[in-house]
Amino acid sequence: MYKEVYGYIFGKATDGPLTKEKYVSERKGAFTREEAEFVFDLAQDYKAEIVSKGLIDLNLACGAVETPAVPVYSLAVLDEVQDFTEAQLAFFRSLAVKLFCVGDASQMVNPAYFSFARLKDLLYKKDVTDVAELTYNYRNSPEIAGVVAALSDLNRQTFGVHGFVLSAEAVASEEGAFAVAFPAGDFLKRVAKQKTDNFTIVVASGAEKEKLRALLPQKEILTVSEIKGLERDTVVLYDVLSVNEDKFRKLTRTEINRKTADENSLYRYYFNLFYVGVSRARRHLFVAEEKAPAQFTAFFKENFQSIGAAEAATKLCETVGSTLVDQEEHKRRAEEFARLGQYDNALHAANNLINDGERKNVVLDVTLWRDYISRGDYVGAGVAYWENGRLKEAKEYFALGGENDLSDLLDAASGGGGEKLDYRILRHYDKFKNNPAAMKIILSLMKRDVESIKEGMKDASRKLKNSK
Repeated sequence: MYKEVYGYIFGKATDGPLTKEKYVSERKGAFTREEAEFVFDLAQDYKAEIVSKGLIDLNLACGAVETPAVPVYSLAVLDEVQDFTEAQLAFFRSLAVKLFCVGDASQMVNPAYFSFARLKDLLYKKDVTDVAELTYNYRNSPEIAGVVAALSDLNRQTFGVHGFVLSAEAVASEEGAFAVAFPAGDFLKRVAKQKTDNFTIVVASGAEKEKLRALLPQKEILTVSEIKGLERDTVVLYDVLSVNEDKFRKLTRTEINRKTADENSLYRYYFNLFYVGVSRARRHLFVAEEKAPAQFTAFFKENFQSIGAAEAATKLCETVGSTLVDQEEHKRRAEEFARLGQYDNALHAANNLINDGERKNVVLDVTLWRDYISRGDYVGAGVAYWENGRLKEAKEYFALGGENDLSDLLDAASGGGGEKLDYRILRHYDKFKNNPAAMKIILSLMKRDVESIKEGMKDASRKLKNSK
């Protein structure tokens, strides 16, 4: 449903609005008339609902912005281009003379109805399009790069050829790097007893993540979608295939047309989930599967060392040692997650900081990013930083919000002079009801201003009488 509404009904680049009849006609190979009408009506309800709440999504935003008649940039660089809908791509095309697009078809896990063939069609109707493939893989060790390449081959054998799949060779050998696979068994219970947290567990969904969080509260656990675009030295994929085993079973009974690259195939999505998880590992990859689908039997046999759950837990401990993630790394991750909008992950990283003061500061940074900065409310963030004694950051955000008067107010409330302030500071009265120092300055200014007005009125009255 989400894929249809977001990726197709509002995500397709169409000439004019997509009517119900046109949608029903275009999707007759995928849905019955009743199903297509239901999905279309659902989309209209979705649009009405978010508009009524003053919200907007990326597709609707791209349609709402009036783009200039002449492009304003010489070049726009679109990374992870496979995650864009056609509506978003058309918007960026309208802003730039040329586009440099980077993507990997096997990392398509967003419901965008994207295809690289359509990308060239959509963006470069008259231009010559150059396509280049990566020659070198700068992320993964040779062992992991080999697994990634083999998984890409399996993907193509199953669904047919499609372009922009990472097939580059690793740049250098990584001593001790490996990929192991094993039945899940009691692996997690054994890992829970280990002191170290210097690895990342990757699961298929948020529901799976919540299940594991109860057992492993201190470990970093991310969904495939959350780790996409990131990388870690040691990654443990846990039941990423097994939780979708029923989909792979159904796939064996489904006829796939391999002559055309269906880059948005529902089943290809489940391959891509696993591919993204595998490619996040820089050096060491552990794959635990309770019930691996039959399609992957040969793949695991040829590309992984096969071990047991107990041996895997021991190997993980030996690999990462008994060390914890470096404190600076926790801070870096907290900031990175916050900027990605993954606030739960950001707070989890922040709460792993040992120093109380540092932990309090990083938690505040994440919270204010979530509640103010991500929404563009820089002044609100500045006020909150001031209330928490972070005056340097308060001034920085006042400046970003274009309210330098508030920096002057802060200085005055901190014992400096308030000479630069005038009655206009009253605009911020409501923000400082709980700040005694600021309120004292504002009320003092108002009192001074009222006295000035009174004197002015008296003077005007005298002049009026004299003129009479």
